[in-house]
Amino acid sequence: ADRAVQELQSKLQQLEACLASTQSRRDELQQQLDQAVELYTVVQGHADTLGAEKARLEEQLAEKTQAQDSSHARVASLEGEMEGLKAELGEVRAQLSQAEAQAASHAEGLAKAQADLEAACAGREAAQQEAAAAKAGAEAAAAAVEETAGLKSQLAQAMQEFTDLEFSWNEERAALEVQAQQLRGELAAAQAAAAAAADAAGV
Repeated sequence: ADRAVQELQSKLQQLEACLASTQSRRDELQQQLDQAVELYTVVQGHADTLGAEKARLEEQLAEKTQAQDSSHARVASLEGEMEGLKAELGEVRAQLSQAEAQAASHAEGLAKAQADLEAACAGREAAQQEAAAAKAGAEAAAAAVEETAGLKSQLAQAMQEFTDLEFSWNEERAALEVQAQQLRGELAAAQAAAAAAADAAGV
């Protein structure tokens, strides 16, 4: 009977030791669980912060993309205006060439009329008629010469305006290209930052 009591006491002590070990393990697991919950809270807060940063970077990316599209549209508009001015300049040059041809034709007519006038001096009436024709031709030639001078002046003014506009357009285009280059750099930086934020959020 004493032996049985001793065995029971020994088993009881073993059970108590096992219970104490289990309680210690439970306390340790509870502490680890509390630490895990705290770490999760910190990680979740960091993830929320990264999400907000990602949204901000995406908004900046959209704004910079819109600004770059606006710059491209302005360059295209200036190129269209330049083509229109080139077409107008071509028309003025064509008109000048036509006026010069008319002036040459009138000059030839004037020379012929003068020759006819000298040849017709023998007949007064015929000479007067040819003189009137020669005078008309001379007036037409003078008008053509005056018109040619006016067209040359218009061409010179148009070419000067074209030169001034081309210079201004080149300066503005250079400035827009610099701005576009800066926007490309900022866009690349924003994309890199957004990608980094997305990677960090994924982690």
